[in-house]
Amino acid sequence: MTEDHKIHIFYDNNCSLCIRFKDSLKYFCGSSFPDSPELDIYEFHGIHHEETKTKFPSLDLDKCKEELHILTEDKVWLTAGEAFNYLIKSCPKVENFKWLIEGDAGKKATEVFYSVSDHLRRRIKSRCKTCGKA
Repeated sequence: MTEDHKIHIFYDNNCSLCIRFKDSLKYFCGSSFPDSPELDIYEFHGIHHEETKTKFPSLDLDKCKEELHILTEDKVWLTAGEAFNYLIKSCPKVENFKWLIEGDAGKKATEVFYSVSDHLRRRIKSRCKTCGKA
């Protein structure tokens, strides 16, 4: 799959929880097809890397520190819970049970999961000596 047709995920590479989220997503979805790298659908970008700042000049890095940002393969920007839901639905391993998360209960469950994860991330960042704030 070409880079233009991938989902671009922007993460705070100074945040341990964000790095764990990225690594988990990469492990569960991104590295699903070691013999078929063209099926890997994600491209990860650390927001503190110069390459990210150069390649995506319109990206608001301060907002990226506050919430999840993705650029879909259709070049649509999504943030926070909407971005999280999109990522979950795009994962090839979710295909067989996608119907579970597309219902009202599934949508509520993913919203709660994102909300709790975001709250935890903000607490961790508020105690971080490098970040200094949520």
